[in-house]
Amino acid sequence: MRLFRYLLSLVANGIMTVVGAFLTGTGIFALFSTLSVYLYLETSIPGTDATLNDALGMANGGRMDLFAEAEPWLIMFGQLAVGVPLLFFGLRGLVRRIKAGLPDEDEGAAETSAGRIGQGLVYLAGSAVGGYLMFFTLLDTVDFIDHQSNSLYSEAVIERIAKSDGSNGEAPGLRYADFYFQTQEGETVRGRMQVPFNPGKEFVEGGKIVVGFLPSDPSVHEWQGLRSVDDYLINIAIYGALLLGGLWGAYRNVFAAPRMA
Repeated sequence: MRLFRYLLSLVANGIMTVVGAFLTGTGIFALFSTLSVYLYLETSIPGTDATLNDALGMANGGRMDLFAEAEPWLIMFGQLAVGVPLLFFGLRGLVRRIKAGLPDEDEGAAETSAGRIGQGLVYLAGSAVGGYLMFFTLLDTVDFIDHQSNSLYSEAVIERIAKSDGSNGEAPGLRYADFYFQTQEGETVRGRMQVPFNPGKEFVEGGKIVVGFLPSDPSVHEWQGLRSVDDYLINIAIYGALLLGGLWGAYRNVFAAPRMA
C-alpha cells in the first residue's frame, strides 16, 4: 500500500506538472504571438506613410485593435494565472516525493478526528470526480464501439487544404481539409475536417485517409485516426485509479484510523 501511495503521489504531481506546463506554454505562446502579429502589422509599407494595419483596415473595414476585445487577454492571462502555480507546485511535489521515498503509514495523517473526517471528505470528493469521469467515459466508449461496429470504411481523397476564415463556426487560422469518398453504392460524399496538429504525410492535397461512415447516413463520417479504443481505455484506467484511490483514502482516514480527540 505504501508503494501504491508513492506511485499515486507521483502520478498526481506529474499530471499537475504537465497541465501547468501546457497552460503556461500556451499562454506565453498566445501572448507573444498576438504581440508579434500586432507589431508586424504596425510596420510601414515601403514607399508610403501607411502601415500594414492600415491596409488590412481598408480591406476588412477596420484596423486590428489589440485591445478591442477583453476576452482573448482574459484567456491568455487566465492560462498563465492557473498554469504557473500548477507547474510550480507540481514540480515541487515531484521533487519532494522522490527525495522522501516511500511514505510512512501515518505520513500526512491528521491528528484529530475532525481533521481525519475532513481529509476523508477530500478523498471522497476526489473519488466522486473519478467516478463521474469514469462513468461518462464508459458511456462514450460503448457509443464509440457501437459506432465502429456499425460503420463501413472507405478511402477518402483530400482535395484541398487551406486555412479557415472563421466561417461556419470554424476556428479562424486553423487548417482544414476538404475530402471526398465513395460508398459501396457509388455515391460520392464530401466532407471537411480540421487538420490535426501532428498530421501524417497523408495530409497533403491528393493524399488518402480512411474514414468510417454510417451506411444509413454516409454524411455521418469520421477520420479513423481521430480516436481509438486505446484512448478510452487509458482514460478509464486513470479515472478508475482516482476512484479507488479516493475510496481507499476516505476509508483509511475515517474508518480504519484510530479515534482521536
